[in-house]
Amino acid sequence: MKQVIGFQIDNQKDQERFVTIERVILPQEIARRIMSLIGEGQIRPGEKLPPERVLAVMLGVSRPSVREALRALQLMRVVEVRQGDGTYVSSLTPELLARPLEIILGLLQDVTYLQILEARRMIEPGIAALAALRIDEEGLGRLRECLSRSEQAIADPEGFLDADMDLHSAIVEAAQNPLIVSLFTSIAQLGAATRKRTAYISGVRESTLENHRKIVEALASHDADRSREAMELHLSDVEERLRNTVEKGPSEETAENEGSAV
Repeated sequence: MKQVIGFQIDNQKDQERFVTIERVILPQEIARRIMSLIGEGQIRPGEKLPPERVLAVMLGVSRPSVREALRALQLMRVVEVRQGDGTYVSSLTPELLARPLEIILGLLQDVTYLQILEARRMIEPGIAALAALRIDEEGLGRLRECLSRSEQAIADPEGFLDADMDLHSAIVEAAQNPLIVSLFTSIAQLGAATRKRTAYISGVRESTLENHRKIVEALASHDADRSREAMELHLSDVEERLRNTVEKGPSEETAENEGSAV
């Protein structure tokens, strides 16, 4: 059993996990190795990592390289450094890993919001098609409840936004695929960003409610193609309205400000 300044390395356990890395590999590769171990389940959420000096010996790299790799993982919320205690793998929940998006979303320009809507148009129609084949009466009941809340909150942008978000989340859960749920949770903040950006575009709230009704009707009929088309129409409509607003400019946008969500 090897010792590194007061820390014992269990060759059979630790050394098998932290295989020596060639010195020419950059800190990014060290981070990838740790991420790989986490992905393989060899390092679990909440587990404490060996100290930097020990990782450096086990991986065969310098401490500065290890420190830089851990700093990158910390920024990604993959690990957390507890002062005076050590470095731990985070809970790795989608909500935690998505938090860095908050800073990025605050800096987005209109062109980026259009790109987000474009991405949503590629993803959400497929989810709606799958949900149409798997949704049950309980799921449909939840969607109808969201529609009812939307109708009651037609003059309340915040209330309408909450109902809108819940409706889209319910559709994802109706697809009954845990991986899709996790992925959607990770990108949900992107959807929230587009909703907030379109919050003051004239007529979006009313058209959204009508489009949501069509989506729910299609899902209730268990028609995958119709559900896909209804979701595509909804997102395309919002994208077109945002594009028109961008072309008009901020002054005209403010003039016809009504408040809405998507």
